[in-house]
Amino acid sequence: MGRMGHIGGRGVSKQHSTVIEAAQDVVKYLQKNSEISKIALGRIDVHLPSTEWRIKMTEIRGGLKLQIRGTNSIQQIMVYTTDCVGVGAKLRAEFSNKFIIS
Repeated sequence: MGRMGHIGGRGVSKQHSTVIEAAQDVVKYLQKNSEISKIALGRIDVHLPSTEWRIKMTEIRGGLKLQIRGTNSIQQIMVYTTDCVGVGAKLRAEFSNKFIIS
């Protein structure tokens, strides 16, 4: 099973701080982006069949919903921004070599 860590700091919601291994670099990257006003770490499902790492991005009111799939787990992360298209493009550019992005 993948390793999970805790992330805190600028823009990260205090209600939930556990992040799956696959999402750690993504969250740290988003924390450095000035266009992000808040990052809400969400539900984690574990013990899933092994697969490649993936990011599914969906536009929501006020931001993006990311579903980050690790080797054996998946986590939802809400990213609040006024520039969904720009943030999505930056994520694709930064992580397309590590994730399958849709």
